[in-house]
Amino acid sequence: MPVFKIEKLEADCTKVFSGAGLGAEEAKLIAHSLVLANVMGHDSHGVIRVVQYCNALSEGRVKPGQHISVKKEADASAVVDGGWGFGQTICHASMDLAIEKARARSVAVVEIFNCSHIGRLGEYVESAAEQGILGICMCNNHGGGLLQPP
Repeated sequence: MPVFKIEKLEADCTKVFSGAGLGAEEAKLIAHSLVLANVMGHDSHGVIRVVQYCNALSEGRVKPGQHISVKKEADASAVVDGGWGFGQTICHASMDLAIEKARARSVAVVEIFNCSHIGRLGEYVESAAEQGILGICMCNNHGGGLLQPP
């Protein structure tokens, strides 16, 4: 079994995503997320996804450089449109918004729609925990799975 240094794998994945059209910051974020998934033992959400993400990008199913657009908002909640951006980009921004709202109101909920694959959910709640906030992350998909029963 090949062994890769984390830094090298992350740098290589960043180069792939940059070459596919992502900006430097987003390419680095996505690469870090995928490598982190492998490091945490969630190989199904790790670098195995690089080809899938690049295919989705070339087919127009995911758009680089998207930002959240708040469609509905209250003191402790928000509904955001991800514009079919990369899930990691959209989820980190959404969790940042949830953390900001939770600091002000003790609790917050942020719902996301129009978002691509978000990767390992633990990544987002870990970012909340690092700031002293309890985070809960849940997701479903739009039902466009690769396999369906007849």
